[in-house]
Amino acid sequence: MFLLGSSTTEDFVIGDELPDGSTATVDVTIPKITAGDTPLVAGSLRFIGDEDGPKKPVIMIPSVVITPSGDLPLIVDDFAKLSFDFAILQTAAGFYDEYTMDVGA
Repeated sequence: MFLLGSSTTEDFVIGDELPDGSTATVDVTIPKITAGDTPLVAGSLRFIGDEDGPKKPVIMIPSVVITPSGDLPLIVDDFAKLSFDFAILQTAAGFYDEYTMDVGA
């Protein structure tokens, strides 16, 4: 499921140009995702640090709102980098909890 968009379909009839540039030879319905029509995603976030030592940080954030910021590179030579902005929302228990755990625990 693509959280920052919605799943839908698009109908094509014989002779229409399809998304891959070919021409439809039969009537066809193709699933698609309309990206960006759900600009905010609300949920919780868990960050688990990867420390080079005996301890690792773990941050539990019970309420966040995340939204994409910047471009989504589709053709790249290396890993694609996605940018997000997020806001930590206060709950009855506070903003977040931070733990310091033993590596391997």
